[in-house]
Amino acid sequence: MFETQKEKNKISIKICLSIFLLVLFTSFWVLAQAQVHSDATGVKHSAHIKRDPDADTARFIVEHQIPTKMQIPGIQFNACEAFITLKYYQKNTLARVESTVEHDSCTTSTGEFELVVNIRDENGISRNLSFSEAWEQKDDSPLKSSQDYPIGENVTLKRVVAQSVRCKCTDL
Repeated sequence: MFETQKEKNKISIKICLSIFLLVLFTSFWVLAQAQVHSDATGVKHSAHIKRDPDADTARFIVEHQIPTKMQIPGIQFNACEAFITLKYYQKNTLARVESTVEHDSCTTSTGEFELVVNIRDENGISRNLSFSEAWEQKDDSPLKSSQDYPIGENVTLKRVVAQSVRCKCTDL
C-alpha cells in the first residue's frame, strides 16, 4: 500500500506540473500572436521581439501576468520511524534479547528488522549471526518482547544490534 500511495503521489505531481507547463507555454504563444492587448480585467499583456543591431540574434521578450488558481491534491506521507531498544545477555549457548519497539509518528504499525548477534569463538575469531524479526503494533504503547537465540557452544556474546529497520504506519 505504501508503494502504491507513493506512486499515486508522483503521478499527481506530474499531472499538476504538466498542466502548469501547458498553461504557461500556451500563454506565451497567445501573447506572441497578440502582441499587446488588455483582457476583460484590464491587465495588459505584451510580447515583442527585439533585434540587436550589432549581432545576428534576436530576443523574444514576454511581459505577462498570469492569474492562475490551481488546487494541488493532498499528498500523504507514510513516515514511520521506529526506535528499537535492545538489552541482551548470554545464557550458556543462547543469547537472551529483550527488545522494545517505539515510535512517535503513528499509533499502529508493522515492521521488520534484522537482529545481528556478534560472537567470538574460543580461537578469538569474531563472526555475526543474523536473525529476521517482524512486529505488529496495535496501539501506541511500546511493544516489548523477549527471545532466546542460539549462538553455539564455546563462544562469547559480544554485541547485538538491530539493522535494516523498516516500519509502516497502519493507522492511515
